[in-house]
Amino acid sequence: MLNEQRNHHRKLERLSEDSTLENDAELAVRMIEVQCGLRKNIIDLESFMETKKCIQDSLDYLQRLENYSKKLNVLKGALFQECLGRGSGLQRKSPCLNSYPTGIVRLEDVIVDQKDEAIFIRQTIDLCDLVRIKLADDNDLKTGTAVLVDALGFFEQISVLAGKKNATEWSICEELIELSS
Repeated sequence: MLNEQRNHHRKLERLSEDSTLENDAELAVRMIEVQCGLRKNIIDLESFMETKKCIQDSLDYLQRLENYSKKLNVLKGALFQECLGRGSGLQRKSPCLNSYPTGIVRLEDVIVDQKDEAIFIRQTIDLCDLVRIKLADDNDLKTGTAVLVDALGFFEQISVLAGKKNATEWSICEELIELSS
């Protein structure tokens, strides 16, 4: 996952030198694409900031998921499914399946504190609530990561454009919302 993020940052550096970033219509289409991959609608400053935070939190979670699965010597998908099973009673906004068995992966071997474990399980559900695709196995997680990295790139593009225009990120996003409606 870190390699995907590094490659994305290199691509962004090249894009920031490209004048096509300033094409508001192109960026408005990009915003629609990003929102199609996420279950969040960017309609105001609060949702803009919340979406950015959720994306970063989810990418951080996916990095921890990868680290924990390596320590446990299991597939990321197996650990993810264990967390989905343990989080079956938690409130969800997404149609994540609740029928995953538990006890197959010993999450306690990498997270000893019950509070930290509960937070990690909640973050599993939050990821499902954020990304508009089914998440269950390693391939799904790879696709979900790509959606998040792409969305993060969109927000970075807005930041670059805001710097060029000496504007706030939200004011750029407002312009894009107007263009796309």
